[in-house]
Amino acid sequence: MGKWAYDMSNVELLDEFCRYYAKAAVSNSGLVISGSGGYDEDRANYFKGVLHARLDGVKPPFKRFDVVLTKTNDDVYSKGWRDRQKLSGDAAQTIFRIYYEGSGCWLLMFHGAEWGADGYPKYDSSQFKLQSSVAEETVA
Repeated sequence: MGKWAYDMSNVELLDEFCRYYAKAAVSNSGLVISGSGGYDEDRANYFKGVLHARLDGVKPPFKRFDVVLTKTNDDVYSKGWRDRQKLSGDAAQTIFRIYYEGSGCWLLMFHGAEWGADGYPKYDSSQFKLQSSVAEETVA
């Protein structure tokens, strides 16, 4: 697995940001038929959030591969307006990606998430607590 975006140098981060925005623009232009259009746009928005966090001088509340539980053991629902997905409150989740929305708002995407009408389901990080943290080097 590649380097976590929050650990990239400024040059690496800008390169990834530009690459995925260019791919998203082409994928969604109508000039080509691309099954990866939504994915490219999602990745571009992820890198935009990483840049935004860096400019705001903030760090994510968790790290990639951290295992989290809901704070209250209640079910939680993903953000979105078309396809809000329910996540069982008693199941541990492994973080795959962390999106920054600005103003202290962080959204979590978990391993095994499936693409829905709103893209990958993303959950408000404030609803979760850390269960365990695993060093990236130990994850295959």
